[in-house]
Amino acid sequence: MITSGINRIAIDIRMALHSGIGRYIRGLVSALKSTSEHDRYVLIGNERACETFGEKGPFIRTGIRVYSVGEQLVLPMLARSCECLHSPHYNAPLLWRKKLIVTIHDLIHLHFPQLLPSPFARTYASWMLPLVVKKADAIITVSEFTKKDVVERFGVRPDKITVVYHGIDPKFRFKTDRPAPITNSTPYFLYVGLLKAHKNIGVLLSAFEALKKKVGKTQLRLQLVGKADTKQQEVKRWLEIIRHNPDISLTTNVDDEELACLYQNAIALVLPSLYEGFGFPLIEAMALKTPIIAAYSTSIPEILGSGNGLLFDPHSGDELMRHMKTLLETDSLRRELISKGMCRAAHFDWAASAAKTRQVYENVLGSN
Repeated sequence: MITSGINRIAIDIRMALHSGIGRYIRGLVSALKSTSEHDRYVLIGNERACETFGEKGPFIRTGIRVYSVGEQLVLPMLARSCECLHSPHYNAPLLWRKKLIVTIHDLIHLHFPQLLPSPFARTYASWMLPLVVKKADAIITVSEFTKKDVVERFGVRPDKITVVYHGIDPKFRFKTDRPAPITNSTPYFLYVGLLKAHKNIGVLLSAFEALKKKVGKTQLRLQLVGKADTKQQEVKRWLEIIRHNPDISLTTNVDDEELACLYQNAIALVLPSLYEGFGFPLIEAMALKTPIIAAYSTSIPEILGSGNGLLFDPHSGDELMRHMKTLLETDSLRRELISKGMCRAAHFDWAASAAKTRQVYENVLGSN
């Protein structure tokens, strides 16, 4: 049941169980719901998405699928008791007639349209994004990089966009008594994220092979964590390499505690992506005292911060291999990066993200 009140805000949580966007929804909504105004936020989602938030309603339950005609036609009717709708992705209903706030995480669907599964999906992204950007009363981006990308691509006024960084889930805080992962008793480098073409895993695989030959160390592994998009030919080639190398492991399903354990005991996190709108693994690794080697591309240097990790040209497997070798052999550098990373991680807090998001709500609702 929706309680009475002024200026209720509907939040579309239908993607709460997705990977990156799901983490954003779960972290932000939980922080918003922890305030005294929790009844003000009306959550719209399917049964499983609503269950994620326990008793933190009010809820409007619906089976409307993401990217469907239903979200365009039915979602506005479901949210009609609210004065504002916050869409955490660009699939906002264009028929919504009240205040609209949209979060844009990145423009990867425009920069890498080949990653989308069908011609329809590519057409949808190229058609929908500019319409939603124009319609929204305010836009939230998750990095300065994405804000700049949106401004340059669509000619949006910069003052229409507010940058709100993600926070870190409490599960990804360092624990001295967290055990080492049983399946990884040997030293290992770690990758966390989806296996898609823009994630650039090929350069990591080649760098790891070169490192093994260079140092002659038999007790060294590469642990990959994430689901693979097996429709992409490049990803299929990576999977073949992984399948035939006993020193490389791919784990597709781990819970957050297992993932935190893998972070905390790794030599380093390696993030070789060609494109990231934010990069959750960066802040999770820093919070868990894991050194980082990452590509110098898109939002990664911004989120990592100056001097808090080792950056490399994402097209240079040799440079990546040298950084991996350095961290493998130099404990003093690892300790330095761990210390700096912990300080940087303190800047990413869901309570602060929620406060900044609430200010966006107030600005929009206070405007004519």
